[in-house]
Amino acid sequence: MTDPGRRSPDDVEDHSIHDLVRIRLVGAPASASARLSHVLGTTPTVPAGEADITISYLDTLRHGSTLRFLGRGRSAFDDEQFYVVEPTPGGPALMALPFEQVGRQVHLTCERGATRLSPVVPLVNLTMLAKGIVPIHGSAFTWRGAGVIAAGWSKGGKTETLLAFMADGAAAIADEWTYVSPDRSMAGAAEPIRLEQSHLTGSDGLRAAVPRGARARLRTLGAMATAHRSAFGGRRRLPGAKIADALLPAVEARQSVTVAPQQLFGDRYEARGRLEHLVLLMTAETDRPQVRSIDASEVVDRMVFAHLHHRLDLVARYYESRFAFPDRRCELLDAIERTERELLHHALTGIPCAEVRVPYPPTIAELHRVVASHLESAA
Repeated sequence: MTDPGRRSPDDVEDHSIHDLVRIRLVGAPASASARLSHVLGTTPTVPAGEADITISYLDTLRHGSTLRFLGRGRSAFDDEQFYVVEPTPGGPALMALPFEQVGRQVHLTCERGATRLSPVVPLVNLTMLAKGIVPIHGSAFTWRGAGVIAAGWSKGGKTETLLAFMADGAAAIADEWTYVSPDRSMAGAAEPIRLEQSHLTGSDGLRAAVPRGARARLRTLGAMATAHRSAFGGRRRLPGAKIADALLPAVEARQSVTVAPQQLFGDRYEARGRLEHLVLLMTAETDRPQVRSIDASEVVDRMVFAHLHHRLDLVARYYESRFAFPDRRCELLDAIERTERELLHHALTGIPCAEVRVPYPPTIAELHRVVASHLESAA
């Protein structure tokens, strides 16, 4: 029987992020194409021009010598190549990742089972940096004619800030990564937005964008998590507490649903804008959001390490590759902190910045009130 997901090696498609970075798939399984579209929010197009990242698929990667493994089999190498190892139901699948090409035109070669493509987002961000475009981990929107980035650490309130201002007529640009060019124009990847039950409470528009079954799942899992805290969160540990504690992370990990920004925001999704304000979000031990003006240099000093943290897994792979091939260096990764700091400094110097401390989870309406008031006073 023919595998419906199997395609010819001659099948080639491009995925472009606003013509800033172009990813090309060659002979990729349908599942890999769908995965890339989901992760980047892109639509496959006919190949055009040169690609920055090429991902080719083969039935097997022929390694010319004994395969040696690193990190309990998470990576491997032979005499020629370094591989990322992806566990699959059919056995380990290999992805050849030549780190010495990263920052230029990089060509990955995968076995057909390697469809998760986990290195792609950090590779896209590194390619942006190599082109002088700085990726900022933050949501972005245009509100009353001004472009705003809400940046910070994961779970800091970026999505909540975006949703708060969308309810006030803003146009969405990005939820997770915003790309700022040297002229301070902003572009956002159209990756799906992750919504939690707290986001849907009190918002008929958001609820309508989420399928009924997904809303029911969020309510059920939320009730399970609440019941766990009620039964096992006290000082007296009831029988079964250890088992319940072990299950809780799995329950909490599923307490969200992803929705495409086009579906969520309709014609108010623009994915382009110009940077004029930045707010740095931090969860804090506070009852309500608090805001203070800060210098752009403080944002640079903090966000450069937030970005380093986001690519930890790829950097770990890089050092594994250096163990395998000590003479194969990636100049971009070796100088990444300095490069990113310089680009962030160029993008943010002179931009009005503020630190916003928010409780977790933040109240969307209160977050909007505090941030909007600050933006109006800074205009």
